[in-house]
Amino acid sequence: CTRAALSSVTRMRVSTRHVILLSLLAAVFTGLNALKPLHIDDTAYSYYSAQDAAHPLDPYGFEMLWYYEPQPADEVLAPPVFPYYWALARVLFGEQPWLWKLAMLPWCLLMVWSLYALLRRFAPGVELPMTVLTVLSPALLPSLNLMLDIPALALTLTSIHWFLTACDHNSYGRAVLAGLAAGVAMETKYTGALAPAVMLL
Repeated sequence: CTRAALSSVTRMRVSTRHVILLSLLAAVFTGLNALKPLHIDDTAYSYYSAQDAAHPLDPYGFEMLWYYEPQPADEVLAPPVFPYYWALARVLFGEQPWLWKLAMLPWCLLMVWSLYALLRRFAPGVELPMTVLTVLSPALLPSLNLMLDIPALALTLTSIHWFLTACDHNSYGRAVLAGLAAGVAMETKYTGALAPAVMLL
């Protein structure tokens, strides 16, 4: 009994340490992004978030200067999930880009935790260093702007993790949650369509 209790306490300590480290990793990921100015497609999505904040029931009722000439908003790709989230940040924080970027923290936490969960499943023993290396890699670290990629990736990884957990436990409820997360991922960016493809595979 004593050995079992000690083992349980040890696992709890490791779990707590991982919680702290993963949360710090997400905070660093978010904070480094907050230092950057708006650039690339940030400007396009800024128009959508401003429209969503001002006219939430008419998200595409405007034109924007894009592709060298005015374009109807519904001709430039911008699924609704992230622009509405950004619109909420605009309402809460005003016209403060660095605060908009700090508001990315929930997306970063979701991505870090879902990535860690999948690595824990498929690469046990090295899941923590692999999570850190992946998040701070050239593939992800420069990708965090006010764009669709990281939120879509976070939802995609989460849906896959939930689906695998549903299979483990033969749980229809978790499978439904996985499907809902995949649907929201696809409404964030078209790359979210990878989630149902992985589930079918």
